[in-house]
Amino acid sequence: QDVAARCKDSLVLCVQRKSLTQLQDSCTMKKILQIDENIYLAFSGLTADARVLAGTARNECQSFMLNYEDRMDVEYLGRFIAHHQQRYTQSGGRRPFGVSTIIAGIDNDGNC
Repeated sequence: QDVAARCKDSLVLCVQRKSLTQLQDSCTMKKILQIDENIYLAFSGLTADARVLAGTARNECQSFMLNYEDRMDVEYLGRFIAHHQQRYTQSGGRRPFGVSTIIAGIDNDGNC
């Protein structure tokens, strides 16, 4: 379960971490990932799929910075990740991502 709250000048992301086995340390499971200096991603589902999406999102943020010399907007990144997930869903020979995400951050103009 993921929960996000937006206030006037702040964001709050909450996730529930579940241990799969008694030997697994729940503190090592990261469910909130930093994508860029101003963007975070909270997820539930398969951790491996979330890492793939986060890596793809980080690459896109770096590419955007190199091309436009500006930080990527949160809405733009959300659309990019949704499009990326949809391509995997509709193409043959690939399985869909088993993860749901919440993307939160602060845009260049200070909006949450």
